[in-house]
Amino acid sequence: MTVRVLLADDQALVRGGFRMILDSRPDLEVVGEAADGQEAVALTAELGPDVVLMDIRMPVMDGLEATRRIVSSGGTTRIVVLTTYDADDSLFAALRAGASGFLLKDALPAELVEAVRVVARGDALLAPSVTRRLLDRMVAPVVGRPAELRELTDREREVLRLMATALSNAEIAGRLSLSETTVKTHVSAVLRKLGLRDRVQAVVLAYEVGLVRPRSVGGRPQGRGPIPFSGRMWDGPPAPSVVPVIEVRELSKRYGDTVAVDGVTFDVRPGLVTGFLGPNGSGKSTTMRLILGLDRPTSGSATVHGRPYRELKAPLQEVGALLDAKAVHGSRSARLHLTWLAQAGGIPVRRVDEVLDLVGLSAVAGRKVRGFSLGMSQRLGLAAALLGDPGTLLLDEPVNGLDPDGIRQVRVLLRKLAAEGRTVLVSSHLMAEMEETADRILVIGNGRLAADTTLTELTRQHGGGHVRVVSPQPDRLAAVLTGLGGEVLPEFDGALDVTGLTGAQIGDAAAAAGVALHELTPARGSLEEAFLDLIGSGVSA
Repeated sequence: MTVRVLLADDQALVRGGFRMILDSRPDLEVVGEAADGQEAVALTAELGPDVVLMDIRMPVMDGLEATRRIVSSGGTTRIVVLTTYDADDSLFAALRAGASGFLLKDALPAELVEAVRVVARGDALLAPSVTRRLLDRMVAPVVGRPAELRELTDREREVLRLMATALSNAEIAGRLSLSETTVKTHVSAVLRKLGLRDRVQAVVLAYEVGLVRPRSVGGRPQGRGPIPFSGRMWDGPPAPSVVPVIEVRELSKRYGDTVAVDGVTFDVRPGLVTGFLGPNGSGKSTTMRLILGLDRPTSGSATVHGRPYRELKAPLQEVGALLDAKAVHGSRSARLHLTWLAQAGGIPVRRVDEVLDLVGLSAVAGRKVRGFSLGMSQRLGLAAALLGDPGTLLLDEPVNGLDPDGIRQVRVLLRKLAAEGRTVLVSSHLMAEMEETADRILVIGNGRLAADTTLTELTRQHGGGHVRVVSPQPDRLAAVLTGLGGEVLPEFDGALDVTGLTGAQIGDAAAAAGVALHELTPARGSLEEAFLDLIGSGVSA
């Protein structure tokens, strides 16, 4: 489903920048722009956007008053206050007005995109720089509040407590061994019984009554970074930061004299697709096996929800995995294979047909697996990973053997799962596909982690940015640019592909040489180029 966004800011340049960021994502659409609060109120009534990005300081009517009017109108539009100011008064006024989030304008593009997705899903967020002050100001108990919790059942109070520790619905389901649908029902009941609008208000209440205390949230003592506040939070650039679901610390694995994994440390967070890239034999699959408890580490640790995989109470309902699509008894049918998995994992058998339909295997559910192609086996492996409706997925080369339509379907599915707040770690050798799918990238080489960053930052640093140049004097221009240290390659249509020089340097050089330019288009480097630059050109992914 496409999230429809209205931009409200008095600076046209700022609105234009936000539009470029949001419209570049297939699941987001900017449906209108407002230059002041009054126009924002009118356009919200006319267009009915899902989310409004609202500046605070605007002429005619400021963003706070506009937020109050939009929220009081009774519609479903949610507001993210986005400003250069992080003063307490602005923050508290925005929350009192009914805003579902507060983010500073120095947030990275990926953070802005994730903020829109989070709020559209019904969660709420705050910038980390303001979370501590919010809790310090609002944590004092309020007379009469504890009585309100008496309306809640024991299970609903537990759900409220876990909401306040930054867990998504999928993660709460994993902790309590419930289905995500049941958790959603409990969350709705909590909000209804307490008369709360959204998760921000629920979390504040949890702190006010002492259900959760600042000194121990998520195992972080006070003074050691931001406390998780709502369903979505950030530690700061470059990545969105809720409490990590997968935590790998100084993980190493030796097989005799061979070092397969060497001191690897990283986190995998919910709400994102994290791509895991590396050459053959680099340690990707071994790392996944260590996370899943299939191999014992030589040193270091790997945990899921703070515990080793072996200690999870309902592993199939918490973590879904696909490591080897052909590791299935060939004499069983697809339905029988999934049925015994469901029975072993305490999963309702009716779920079998649901996942078969989800991966497109319903028509061949009764066929023996030995006759499956690699692509069909991959689909069956995905069905097994999704069987327990887990909040966390580890998938090793899930699109290997699929046709283009199958690859697209998996990409859409992974994006959807991440958008639901699930944690997705996926390895692949298809760089172009990872570029379309992943939000964050882990790169491993020779068993060591070489990069842990956003896709945008990785391609910016290592993609060797190209510039497309069109000139009526291509040969002369090529000679000029080569003399400046640029690498120039002709394209099929007569244009020049230039690396090693910026667009500004090319323009200045052309002007100095008296060479006319008809086109000068900088382009971000590809993930494949960034990968090869980082790991080396003598490897295969």
